[in-house]
Amino acid sequence: MSSIRVDRCLCTRQTFAKLLPAARAAGVTTSEELGRLTGAGTHCGMCRPYLCRGLKTGETYFTSLLAQGQLEAVKPDAND
Repeated sequence: MSSIRVDRCLCTRQTFAKLLPAARAAGVTTSEELGRLTGAGTHCGMCRPYLCRGLKTGETYFTSLLAQGQLEAVKPDAND
């Protein structure tokens, strides 16, 4: 069992479980749009890879660390 659980934007204290449904309801598909809507991902940026992946996959918590360089693999396509 992993001792890592990433489930929120630390700066805004908002969980991904609350952010992702709000994003879906507003038609948000990118972390930049989500940041404008909620403020999440606009401060230190540590949650941005997780927000991108969550927007793409629907995941609301992560048990492994994602690097900033992993963003390209999980960014939503412009045509999605």
